[in-house]
Amino acid sequence: QTGPEVARMWADVYAQDGQAWAYGALKQQAFHSNPIKTHVDIQILSEDGSVQYETISEDTYVPRSRVGKGADWKRFRVKLAGDITPGSKVIMKVHSGQHCSSVDKDA
Repeated sequence: QTGPEVARMWADVYAQDGQAWAYGALKQQAFHSNPIKTHVDIQILSEDGSVQYETISEDTYVPRSRVGKGADWKRFRVKLAGDITPGSKVIMKVHSGQHCSSVDKDA
């Protein structure tokens, strides 16, 4: 788990041309000298709390924090399954390292 090193600045879900997408931006929370490799774990939960769909974004490098020297955050965007039902809850967690589960890696 990345913990406080990298966090979501913002995240949202939208539909375009019949396709659902999750997107947002990541930023380092401390001053590290190098970019941090990470990805976003995404779960879609139905109204009753059961998991409808899970996926993982591609690995990305979040740039080091820079004051006054351009963007120090990184955007992500992930294609989601097209059958997300109304009332579903989307959970996005920043994560580093390997997974032990069978989460699909779609991006």
